[in-house]
Amino acid sequence: MRDDIAYVRHVRECIRRIEENVAEGRDRFIESHALQDAVLRNLQTMS
Repeated sequence: MRDDIAYVRHVRECIRRIEENVAEGRDRFIESHALQDAVLRNLQTMS
């Protein structure tokens, strides 16, 4: 059970970071390879 809670917290943190990275909009995201890499990293971490 404790491992499940830690996993869910970790996933929620990844989602928060993704939301933060895309908050400036699609155009900013498309222009920035660093933002794309950050989002991809968090998606990989969640899976």
